[in-house]
Amino acid sequence: MPDKSKIIMCSAEPGWLYTDTNSKSWSITDFAVGLALGARKSDGTSKGHTVPILLSGDTHHYSRYQATDGTQFITSGGGGAFLHPTHHLEKNVSLDWQTTKKNLQLGAIPSVKKDTPEEPACYPSKRICQRLVWRNVFFAFKNWDFSLLMGAIYGLCGLAISLRDEWDVRIIVTAVFAWALMGYAINQEKSSGPGVLISSAIHSLAQATAVITSGHLFRLWNEATPLFPGQWFDVWLWLIRLAVEMGVVGFLVGSTLFGLNLLITCRWMRMNRNDAFSALRLGRYNNFLRLRIEGDTVDIFAVGLDDVPHRDDWIANPECPQARNDPYQPVFIAKNGLKPHLIETIRVQSSPA
Repeated sequence: MPDKSKIIMCSAEPGWLYTDTNSKSWSITDFAVGLALGARKSDGTSKGHTVPILLSGDTHHYSRYQATDGTQFITSGGGGAFLHPTHHLEKNVSLDWQTTKKNLQLGAIPSVKKDTPEEPACYPSKRICQRLVWRNVFFAFKNWDFSLLMGAIYGLCGLAISLRDEWDVRIIVTAVFAWALMGYAINQEKSSGPGVLISSAIHSLAQATAVITSGHLFRLWNEATPLFPGQWFDVWLWLIRLAVEMGVVGFLVGSTLFGLNLLITCRWMRMNRNDAFSALRLGRYNNFLRLRIEGDTVDIFAVGLDDVPHRDDWIANPECPQARNDPYQPVFIAKNGLKPHLIETIRVQSSPA
């Protein structure tokens, strides 16, 4: 490419957002930046390339960070998958940029209302995400398939407690929950820090307490009120009865505890960002970028779409030719139209080479 090119670098992951969970992500991008900045002419002198803009997706929201030298770090991964939150975004991020430190600050969007402070450059807003995460209170019903799994797990634990309602079984049940849930948290967060260990330990104890208590109470109840005692099939009725009892508790209580753990850790501890929002199954707040390049000036238009039509809301476009050879006519259109809006506009202007 020509000397002193201004490079728009696109990366698979926004490593600048993953410095607390996956440092390798940024190191890969930094390596690519080094290749661009270190490009040499045949005589060994620098080609003088710069990287004023870095674009990425992967994280399912829109956000923009800006370095003190004006370099833009833009994430736009809201193309259609479930939403990722923005309320956890740090105001300031520090990166190893080649051999120096580069300090980034979360961008700002000027308010349209007078005397109103600027909003952080992210979409949806932090305020909206903080409100959305509370929907995990209803996790058990929104994720009924996972709740059925919790019902089965509670059923197996209840069977063990009913057969031997002693401390050794209770300790084993607690240890199994701790192994599974603490291991899950460490794997998800790529960290074994105090916050991860303490929160997952509390979650494990809550689940173990629920299953041990319910298993103990149902054992006492079922022994006091047997169904068809003395019949050859009474053991099968006992198993079915216990499975239903513990299954309901697992579905409602076990799954709700899981959802509350996602709510608390995502809302206040910057954890479980992926699972807490994938559990909401939201197909909203999509976004994309449009770029206009004129000489050494790049205008970036971040476009948001609050409401996205469902699959049944799309119809064939009557204006589209049968041969589908008109690039300006989509094959399908939304019944009620689309309502995109501008999130923000960024202008990146470099001096001529």
